Amino acid sequence: MIWSRKAARTTSAEFERMDRIRTLGCMCCALKGNTTAEKVEIHHIIRGNKRLGHWYTIPLCGAHHRGNRATRATLGPAVHDGMKAFRAAYGYDDLELWQRLQVMLGLDDSLPPTKVFKRSAA
Repeated sequence: MIWSRKAARTTSAEFERMDRIRTLGCMCCALKGNTTAEKVEIHHIIRGNKRLGHWYTIPLCGAHHRGNRATRATLGPAVHDGMKAFRAAYGYDDLELWQRLQVMLGLDDSLPPTKVFKRSAA
């Protein structure tokens, strides 16, 4: 069986950004006032059933990323529970959180005018 790699490889700039955001802790926990650094997972933002790329990522703890029955009751919905429930609970969708994160990191927070996102140069 021949395996193909559909996702583009991470550029050095994307890798450095993801490495940097891993140290920040979960964005949803921070919105709720919990700033203790937990192990985070990198959430890739999806629009139209496609990942926007490695640049469009935010740090979330496992409970806010994937969630489970126990954590939903105490911490609220996870991003993978659906954007309507997530937005209702936190006031932001994942792309708006990405823009806030970009400002925190001192990076450009503007979005391309189309749904075709170009990869950042490395």
